[in-house]
Amino acid sequence: MRLSVDFSGLKEAVRRMGAPPVDLEIDVRRGIDPVGPIIIEIEVDLGEVTPHPSGVLTYQGEQVVLYIQDQGWRIHDVLADGRHGRKVHVADCDTLRQMRHQGRYERYVATNNVSGDFHVTGQDESGDPVEGKARLRVCKNCLRMLDYRKYRSNREEVFEGFEWSEFFDAYSPYFTQMPTRRAGESDGGYTENWDRIAKEYKQACGFTCEICGVKLREHPRLLHVHHNDGVKTNNDKSNLQALCVDCHGKQPGHNHMHVSTADANLIDRLRRRQSLLPWSQFEM
Repeated sequence: MRLSVDFSGLKEAVRRMGAPPVDLEIDVRRGIDPVGPIIIEIEVDLGEVTPHPSGVLTYQGEQVVLYIQDQGWRIHDVLADGRHGRKVHVADCDTLRQMRHQGRYERYVATNNVSGDFHVTGQDESGDPVEGKARLRVCKNCLRMLDYRKYRSNREEVFEGFEWSEFFDAYSPYFTQMPTRRAGESDGGYTENWDRIAKEYKQACGFTCEICGVKLREHPRLLHVHHNDGVKTNNDKSNLQALCVDCHGKQPGHNHMHVSTADANLIDRLRRRQSLLPWSQFEM
């Protein structure tokens, strides 16, 4: 970083005094090594890693991913092409839960490295140790759980286009963002411009539920805008989903939502009138 400061007045004063000119340009980098992000890469037990409310994995307050460093006898194949390696986990997905339930003894490595090049080890045919960097792939179960970039609707495109740096950027605000609400405001947790954002998103979706397809332009109060990751301050379009109150109440963690019998019956009549499939076929 360079500081641009106007020293013309001071230089003129030096000239009038007859003193030799001095280069007064300041470079704060001189003699100082730039400080980059601190990368943690340590062996941990699954029990030491906890899910953040957004769904991603954390270790001691830092966003991390988990992967098995030991690739065994496949190490050369993995180093040549990371697609042959074990998947990297970004959320507490079904795979991790199954491994925890089975009590498996594999040791995972937790890292906040965003480069996508993971340190892996293994053995060659002679049993000699081999290590290096491999570009491992993300776990699909994790993407499905987070519904990252609307993964459930476009699985292959999201998986093939996945970039580690973009993934960390998408969730980094949850670990650095300061509260935006002032004392005395509603404790709902939404941002101040949420009403406008929600209205614009509903309009962009044509007032249509993105799960069951019911159109609610004539009944806008029955259409909500849902935060997929549960973080109400994350208003990125990839995190939003327009849902009728019935579909919204069926989302994970939304058991508290009450849908009146009258509203449920109205939505059901609208679905039938609009020739939509029975609701049972939309359940996931």
